[in-house]
Amino acid sequence: MIPVPVRLRRAIYFNDLSLVQRIVRNNPKYLQNPDFDDNGNTSLHLAAKLGLLEITVSSIPTQRSPLVSATQTLLTRTRFRNSS
Repeated sequence: MIPVPVRLRRAIYFNDLSLVQRIVRNNPKYLQNPDFDDNGNTSLHLAAKLGLLEITVSSIPTQRSPLVSATQTLLTRTRFRNSS
């Protein structure tokens, strides 16, 4: 079986939002686990570094700031418009 941190980072690299959310929901501590092969960056850092805004914003812990909430609302509206 592939270790959780490796699965999470692969899901981030493939920009698989639903898989990232499922992994984080079941293993929340791995979102902030440092990868010492990547200068100690966490999975959240990796998503931000790759410019994956949707994954980054959706992965921020539940005590969200108003800015994060507004960004999530904007992303949801944009996704809805683009799917129409």
